[in-house]
Amino acid sequence: MAAPAIPDRLRARIEREGPLPWPTWMEAALYDPDGGYYTRPGRKTGPGDDADFATSPTLHPFLAHCVAEEAAACWERLGRPAPFPVYEFGGGEGDLARDALAHLDEDHPELAAAVRWLHVEASPTHRDAQRAGADERVAWTDGLPTAGTSGFVVAHEFLDALPFWWLERHDDGWRGLHVGLEDGGFALLRGPAPDEAALAPDGVPTGRRVAVMHAAKAWLETVAARLRAGGVLVVDYGGDHVWRRDRDGTVRTFRSHRHGLDPWLEPGEQDITASVDFAQARAWAEAAGLRLAFEESQEAFLMRHGALEALNRIDRSTVEGASAYLRLRQLLLPTAMGEAFRVARWEV
Repeated sequence: MAAPAIPDRLRARIEREGPLPWPTWMEAALYDPDGGYYTRPGRKTGPGDDADFATSPTLHPFLAHCVAEEAAACWERLGRPAPFPVYEFGGGEGDLARDALAHLDEDHPELAAAVRWLHVEASPTHRDAQRAGADERVAWTDGLPTAGTSGFVVAHEFLDALPFWWLERHDDGWRGLHVGLEDGGFALLRGPAPDEAALAPDGVPTGRRVAVMHAAKAWLETVAARLRAGGVLVVDYGGDHVWRRDRDGTVRTFRSHRHGLDPWLEPGEQDITASVDFAQARAWAEAAGLRLAFEESQEAFLMRHGALEALNRIDRSTVEGASAYLRLRQLLLPTAMGEAFRVARWEV
């Protein structure tokens, strides 16, 4: 007998337990094994009407080439170890891995022979997509080894999808947002401040909402504790003090390549995400012992790795070439992804 649909199960849970804290709701809506957004069948990333949003790796392989070059620099710094593990967290449908490995085959054959690309992926749908065309260098793992590993860690649009606390500032302090029931439907409610409110940034005005990414903090701390030597590359949308951008603290949904419904509605049917506050991420990473090598816009990152030269090499006289040119420009342009996304690399 099939399990009840996730909205029905969440409604029953709220009736038993009371309103659900926002991280609990988000965890269920995205990752519930029987109907969460990332666990149910169907494409999530890539162009086309059958996906919900496009990412840089699904638009053009150049970002993957840059990630491969960063991995190669880390490999050289560590003395060219073999095997050399690359851990990719939240690899979507595997586009970044496939294109990065192809680039290593062409430009870094010695590393290509030593690399082991390890996907850390919660979604069975994405794992199936990652297996399509994967070679013997690709495998799947639950995470970093307990301690003492060396290698390279990649997290592309991963931190933004980890459950976070959604808080609202009041005159007398913070309220934690919960999801409950009103008139038979899901509703956003206010509850007591959680312990994680201590992580909220200073200076937030009354009435403003903030996404406090406590799970991202825990991830950075875990990587710092378990990675004996190597590098950590994070690519995500966000910036410093992103809570200043809008009242809801950049929390939003995506569906069919556009913003979806309110994030407490239709669990399992839309992506829930928020911009990463890189000011907080830097502070958390430094406190955990990671050394910041650089942080820059995606535009600057791609340009530093030769994006302008790559654009000039594209033959725009063909339909395919003209399309590739426009897609690479989309990764670069400040009005597209160039400024919306940031790239940070830490070292151990």
